[in-house]
Amino acid sequence: MADMKWLVSRNEFQSYIQRSETLRLYKLRLVDLLTRNWRRSKHLPGYSVTVGHMVDFTIDPKLTLPSGGYNLRETVNCPETGFNMRMRAAIHAIIVFEQSDTGPVYICEQKTPMYRYFKNYFDDLVGSEYLGSGVPLGQRNVDGLRNEDATRLTFADNSFNVLMSFEVLEHIPDFASALREAHRVLQSGGRFYFTAPFNPHVESHLIRARIAGLFSSFIYKPICRCG
Repeated sequence: MADMKWLVSRNEFQSYIQRSETLRLYKLRLVDLLTRNWRRSKHLPGYSVTVGHMVDFTIDPKLTLPSGGYNLRETVNCPETGFNMRMRAAIHAIIVFEQSDTGPVYICEQKTPMYRYFKNYFDDLVGSEYLGSGVPLGQRNVDGLRNEDATRLTFADNSFNVLMSFEVLEHIPDFASALREAHRVLQSGGRFYFTAPFNPHVESHLIRARIAGLFSSFIYKPICRCG
């Protein structure tokens, strides 16, 4: 199991990156050797934190990088839960730092395996999907899915102790409003766990799309280098 680090500033993050460069290169070499073996055996043994024991991970051969390696962030799937490496890393961090009785928790998804996993972990979890204008915000459809817009949540101020968002922010044109809403609904001292594609070595944004008449641009940082 990986050792989790709690970093509280950008400077602390950069310092950690510098200190751990040798370890990072070692891990890259180890991953290269393991994936070469996978090409022959078609399975990659390892410990899955989401099931609590050793499994034979699978790799999607279609998820490759320009360098020729695999996009390991989005594959190395657990055969029992289906969670890829990115999902398992997020789950691992949360169960390390959060207790099951931490209080009200909100996750920006509801019809996913990730939601079902945390529903079994947290005592008080609320999930939602963005269902568009067909269902009023804050209400549920016939399947029981709650409709929420991350840029204008219907929850009261200080509603949650923990908020989780996985690969959502990069799909929201007005992501700054979504971040403000996350701050509004979190209690004092609350935690916001999120994942989004980014490159820690690039300062500028990469514009991928524009929406005329609504927002000036939809911007997010490019996918990080993995593998």
